[in-house]
Amino acid sequence: MTTYCRTCGFRDFRTSHFRFRAQDLAHLMQLRFPVRCMTCGERDYGPLKLVLKLHNAHRARRRESRTAV
Repeated sequence: MTTYCRTCGFRDFRTSHFRFRAQDLAHLMQLRFPVRCMTCGERDYGPLKLVLKLHNAHRARRRESRTAV
């Protein structure tokens, strides 16, 4: 499953902060989490699979930067 930005059409995302509002909570019930497009900065919601992939990639980059120092 490939997720594209609704605004610009690119596929580069990062995780976005969760806000405790009705809209975020409704998406959370559907297992969709906030993501932000790295190209245009637009906030949207992505499936759990995408968010886990982004989170694991972020952890790997942090681990790599710690060992490089």
